[in-house]
Amino acid sequence: MTDKKQSFLEFQKKIQVKKSTKQGVSYAFRNAEEINNLWKEVSEGWEVIINYYVEVILERIFIKAVATASFDGESKSAQAYAELDSVPVFKTGNKQMQVPQWTGAVQSYAGKYALQALLGIGDEDVDSFPSDQNLTENNQKKVKTNVQKIAPAVATGYEAAIHSIIEKTGKNDGSITMWFMKELGVMKYEDITTDQKAKADKLIETLQKKLEKS
Repeated sequence: MTDKKQSFLEFQKKIQVKKSTKQGVSYAFRNAEEINNLWKEVSEGWEVIINYYVEVILERIFIKAVATASFDGESKSAQAYAELDSVPVFKTGNKQMQVPQWTGAVQSYAGKYALQALLGIGDEDVDSFPSDQNLTENNQKKVKTNVQKIAPAVATGYEAAIHSIIEKTGKNDGSITMWFMKELGVMKYEDITTDQKAKADKLIETLQKKLEKS
């Protein structure tokens, strides 16, 4: 009697990484590292790789991430794009980060969503968290219809800037991220609105100045 080969669907079902609230962070999230660690644990032969490509579309530069799962001659793939725009700048004109760091942040953004698409991991559970428990349902609907969210690339820039500050301070308890989100009144970077961009820039600058003084 031969062992049954693990199907791709079975592999997908075992790799559903739930978002969780980390210490000191008020919202739930998952990251690519968690996904990669889990697929290695549950795989019975499947291998997952991500390849990156630079593409120019209508004179705009994008990083394309292609995530591929393969096993015994069978292969499945999914792709995601992230625009490699200019490095985000603060209101003062200073860049949020260096070009190589920004390129890496955009690449990571594309890779994460290609991986989630390949493995059928949804992103809707974050949206189930109330943005403000004091708002009524009608007020929440009104807010959602009247605000404009920042571009994904800008959200990635803020996430990368906070991550860089956390790495430099060694304060990996979630308090820095929690402070940033709380000051803006959002649950995730993608929820930051265009009206809040100036404030978000100022918060990042404040953190960086404190880092320089320490």
